[in-house]
Amino acid sequence: MHEHHHTDRTAVVVVGASGSPASRASVHRAALSVRATGGVLHLVHAYDPRPRFQHDFDRRRAPADVAFAVCPRGEAEELLVDEARRIAGLGVHVVFHAVPGVAADVLRDLAEELGADVVVVGSAKARPRRFGVSARLERDCSCELRVVSVGEQQTRDLVVAPAWRSARV
Repeated sequence: MHEHHHTDRTAVVVVGASGSPASRASVHRAALSVRATGGVLHLVHAYDPRPRFQHDFDRRRAPADVAFAVCPRGEAEELLVDEARRIAGLGVHVVFHAVPGVAADVLRDLAEELGADVVVVGSAKARPRRFGVSARLERDCSCELRVVSVGEQQTRDLVVAPAWRSARV
């Protein structure tokens, strides 16, 4: 693994976009960060590549608050375009990535491939779950992780240093 000291280039920020309220908040926070640094915002949606009929079945069975996340590539790309439109007024450079796979794995792999400085994800909980996307990224991500937690009355950021940097030897 490598340290991220990018003094000779702009910041690279990878943000997960699922369409949820927490995700929208994380995309907005990430865009503000990119605007401040003049970096590049990589909007990422991991989608399930299974056949359409399976998605429809899963969507009917899924709880209403996560049913939007069950989508094939075309819907994933539409979601990314919608997110980009929402932040268009901020004037940031945005790159889209609709990638098949599990969200935590897709975000981790893309962050490593791009040499990202930070990965930003949203959480609907005041304290992110131990087994969710943010928990997996906290263990596996080689760059800074920022979790935008959207509670009932406030939105707050939790910055997590990579585990390999904070591990005691």
